[in-house]
Amino acid sequence: MMVAETPARIETSMMATTTPRLVRDLTTLDRTSDVGTSRHTRYQAAVLRDADILLVCCAYRDGRTVWMLPGGGREDDEDEETCVVREVHEETGLAVRVERLMIDCPAEPPDGFYVRWRTYLCSVVGGQAAPGGGEGASADLVDLMWLSIRDDSAWPAGIQGNPILLPQLRAIRVHLEIGDGASDSRVL
Repeated sequence: MMVAETPARIETSMMATTTPRLVRDLTTLDRTSDVGTSRHTRYQAAVLRDADILLVCCAYRDGRTVWMLPGGGREDDEDEETCVVREVHEETGLAVRVERLMIDCPAEPPDGFYVRWRTYLCSVVGGQAAPGGGEGASADLVDLMWLSIRDDSAWPAGIQGNPILLPQLRAIRVHLEIGDGASDSRVL
């Protein structure tokens, strides 16, 4: 998608934080090329609290349940970080601060909805964690858990056997470790 170069504008976060953020002026986007592509990528959050990562449980109408990272697709008028903040708030009731992009990769194995996953490291700045919202007409978010990111051998069978979430959690662990042996001090 081509975006004309325009000055960035200052806007406060939708979560009423006191720190202003730079947000690209979206009025210059070529909307014809943006149509149908805002759901191409799943913008998801690795929300960390101490050594735990937040997961939400999605219950489908056919009886299946699946654990996943909070996240979803962008609305037409939002940037990626705003999408992550909104999705986490809608799905968990938590206000988060996006720290940085951790992982940008193809949706592999395919999840049937998105082509790419972009995972952002986030920290909680407020709210009480509770499942909320739905995943369209076919599912609801019914539970959440704080899962220890340290020891995958202690992860429940529903996580261990999840071919989509398990590789994402392992990749998050790798990205939290810095190549020289140091690690994100909040986690490992």
